[in-house]
Amino acid sequence: MPNYDFKFDEKSASMTIRGEYREDINFREACFYTANLIRRTTRKNLVFLHSGGADSTAFSFVFRHENIDIKRVHIRYIYRGNLINSYESNNIYEEDVVMYDIDVEEFEKSEQHKYVNSILPYHVFLSLQTCFPDIDPENDFLIRGASTLPIRKIDGKYIYNISVGSTALPFLYKDGCECVDFLQHNPIILSSVFTDKFVLEQVNSMSEGHVYSWLYKEELYKHYFPEINPEHFIRKQQIASWPGFSHLAIDAGRGIFYNYDGSIIDIYPQRTHWKFDYKKIVDI
Repeated sequence: MPNYDFKFDEKSASMTIRGEYREDINFREACFYTANLIRRTTRKNLVFLHSGGADSTAFSFVFRHENIDIKRVHIRYIYRGNLINSYESNNIYEEDVVMYDIDVEEFEKSEQHKYVNSILPYHVFLSLQTCFPDIDPENDFLIRGASTLPIRKIDGKYIYNISVGSTALPFLYKDGCECVDFLQHNPIILSSVFTDKFVLEQVNSMSEGHVYSWLYKEELYKHYFPEINPEHFIRKQQIASWPGFSHLAIDAGRGIFYNYDGSIIDIYPQRTHWKFDYKKIVDI
């Protein structure tokens, strides 16, 4: 289970981190620990949602390094016959990754998209991230890469700035299928990214307005996973800017978009973030 509880509606949001932890463990060790912990704590089949970005490239290697049997899947998004996440899809170099093609316009008509929107207003490019065509809720345990340290420097302070919408995604799979974010899975890995000396040095070198995951995430993985060709540690493109999605934006800052059917959706979770003082989290 994640190390946090949350609840939110269209008026408010709250998040609670469970417990206080501090472990003398670096980020690489915490990744291996987490992969083995996931395997020990469920009897279900492990399914890894491989996006093709730096996070999933590293974590896929972690499971392989630990000889943990896991099904790797990658979703290719198709818009009017064209592959729109080709940059990420072309970065999948592992031969055992199962590929699925999803037509994004058709997905907007799907039961899964309707299910997600019955709970919260999500645009199709967010609800797509809860799509796994061969899902078996009783026997599958899904694993996402998640977001690496969304820290932003604002007015001289470092703020841990995490999206409500992204945080909710693992909980929005239909029929109660279990899904976890690898980086939010347990106290050890969650605390490691706040206490790892290499990460702290990177954060302290950030300039005003910069975000850690934009600047340093790839360098973090290159540092701790030298076994992987560094060319595969790529930064995913912003999903909302992909062909097939970009023309749907009305006011991205306010989270207002067109649907493919011409209706308008106001995505409250998309534009809402929990904000924490990064230095206070490190002190804890």
